[in-house]
Amino acid sequence: MKTSYSECDIYLSSSLRETLRKYRQQQEPTELGVVISSKAGGYLEPRNLLRKFQSLTKKANVPKIPFHNLRHTHGTILMQMEENQKVVSEHLGHARAGITLDIYSHTNEEMQKKTADHFDDQFWT
Repeated sequence: MKTSYSECDIYLSSSLRETLRKYRQQQEPTELGVVISSKAGGYLEPRNLLRKFQSLTKKANVPKIPFHNLRHTHGTILMQMEENQKVVSEHLGHARAGITLDIYSHTNEEMQKKTADHFDDQFWT
């Protein structure tokens, strides 16, 4: 754990909770009560999770990316959706919102256009 902020509760949407609940019902019950477990019913080893991720991305015919990039993609999408920066920061387990802004607020052409148009609307009205 990097900081005390690294371990936090993550709130899931109702649709994701339902999907995970259904998936769990299809699995063999485990003593640990985890949703995704190893074949032996224990915790899934990180290397096996990575293998499964690589297998699924290949099967889905999507570009090969490092697993950690999912976190960056999620953070960037939340920022592009203009979610509250403090909430995104807490969601990602950062100690300060500034960290989130520095890492995840990649700008793109659409964001630049939207900002320019928003300024124009506010300034000239």
